[in-house]
Amino acid sequence: MMAGVTRRTFLHGVAGAAAAGGVRPLWTETDRQAVAGFAETVTRDARLVWRRPPMDWTTAACLGNGVSTVRVQRAAREDALAFRFGDTAAWESAGPSLELVLAGTPTAVDWELDLWDAELTGTVTTTRGSVGLSALVHRDLGALLVSLSPGAGEEAAAWAPTAGVAWREHRIGTRRLLVAATRPSAVTGALAGTPDSLVVTHRAWWHRFHSGAVLSIPDKTMQRFHRVQRYHAAVTPPSVPSPSGFTLPGTGSKSGPRTHPVLAGDLPGRWRNCRHDKEMLRDTVRPALRDTVDFYAEYLVEGADGRLHLPLTHSPEYADVVDCTYDLSILRWAIARLGELDRPAPPRWADLATRLVPYHTDASGVMIGAGVRLAESHRHASHLLWLYPFREKVGLARRSFDHWTSMRSGWHGHSHVTAATMAASLGCPDEALEHLRHFLGGTALLDTELTPNALYRRGSVSDHTVPAAAGEALLEMVVRAGEDGPAAFPAIPASWRDVAVAGVPVPGAGTMDALRRDGRTEWVRITDDRSTVETTGGAVVPGGGAGPPLADVPGEPGARRWGLPDPFVGRPTSTDRLS
Repeated sequence: MMAGVTRRTFLHGVAGAAAAGGVRPLWTETDRQAVAGFAETVTRDARLVWRRPPMDWTTAACLGNGVSTVRVQRAAREDALAFRFGDTAAWESAGPSLELVLAGTPTAVDWELDLWDAELTGTVTTTRGSVGLSALVHRDLGALLVSLSPGAGEEAAAWAPTAGVAWREHRIGTRRLLVAATRPSAVTGALAGTPDSLVVTHRAWWHRFHSGAVLSIPDKTMQRFHRVQRYHAAVTPPSVPSPSGFTLPGTGSKSGPRTHPVLAGDLPGRWRNCRHDKEMLRDTVRPALRDTVDFYAEYLVEGADGRLHLPLTHSPEYADVVDCTYDLSILRWAIARLGELDRPAPPRWADLATRLVPYHTDASGVMIGAGVRLAESHRHASHLLWLYPFREKVGLARRSFDHWTSMRSGWHGHSHVTAATMAASLGCPDEALEHLRHFLGGTALLDTELTPNALYRRGSVSDHTVPAAAGEALLEMVVRAGEDGPAAFPAIPASWRDVAVAGVPVPGAGTMDALRRDGRTEWVRITDDRSTVETTGGAVVPGGGAGPPLADVPGEPGARRWGLPDPFVGRPTSTDRLS
């Protein structure tokens, strides 16, 4: 079995108090502090555990502040641990490191990465003794702080930095405090404060962060994954957009791939998050949309059918084709969004929208393009871009999705994540759950997999966007921000009888609190900076109206009680650590 944290350990958690009979009474709250208490419970429940020294980035303990990262693992030399620094989204990158050289060879560890505090704590056992440690990357400063407590036999443990690492160590009795960073100013800033104050400010940021987007679902594997994914999203620096298979019309793949402004800039995501702020969208998203439409418009050709057709382009990782569905879906989405921003829509946008050729279809659903159907397994499903992320309503959506998922021999791990999101958007929760479970199961598909420490690898390369997308797929099942407004529990599996969300961001609509009990949605509350909207039994009640049917809290006029399913429902009662 691979050394380090096991997938089973991080998914199923560590031993803790379990409810008698498997279920505790519903937890109630009277204010946001109680929500934070619930958030702490589910976040600590998702902590990662190691019993053997991690050997590489796929099993390493990952620390960071969204700018600077540190991964903790075995060093190349047998008698040392390495704290490897980085400042990119590539966890496998070989940056400068600080090594803890030990008297003996590490044989075992007893580590926990507590996500609530974003701290790694525990001991490392060697052939000569043991060393206690606690480590974090300070959220504000980006400096690595390590507290060491060497035991008998390991008093001589010492730090050995490589070039590019600034560091300072203080000794207080047998306790040793280290500050290190790749920027000397970060070390200077950390030394200006006391260790206790640094820990307090670091933990305070993480506690605020984890108090948002809290899910309580019966599937605790999914719940823990969601917490780990949120942690990694806050730890990892943003990735640089990669080429999206965009080619010049008329040349197909011969022109080589280019970065597409719509996808590389995540314009669909930015549109969803800010769709109510039209002024901001006009300033930031509209220019890219105009450039996209202007670019394609130069190449459109009117056919004998009176429709505007697109010359040969490339459907990513599949084929060169005329009227490529991939490009047409991008163009159609950009035209529609421009029409929303410029009202009344200029005649040019309306003409393009009306005359643009429809997607080519056959008995299997939407095709790759003119005369080319999906005939073999396709890991990216670029011809289904209109289904997700563009969420375009197409009559053959279900048939097209079923045809794609019927051929999986060429799928990678991320294919199941995409399928889960599409299934949820189609209102097929059990299928979405099946795909997510397959991804979380860690099965290696064509040298891709979810790693034991909840990262994702493609060969030897990491890609943090894939587990992040899996977390988004889970949210798609629980909360959705559609064109018709936000929806709670749009794709909940029948086996999930009790579900609750607290402070979950709804793109473009604020945050949502909602409760589903015994298979029935009891109430929903959506809050933004301007207003609150509540629903009861499916009816929308504007903020200030009757509100949900909740009992008043005795002694607290105006306060309301609301319940969340117990975080330990369905939790294993036995210890599940790697021995």
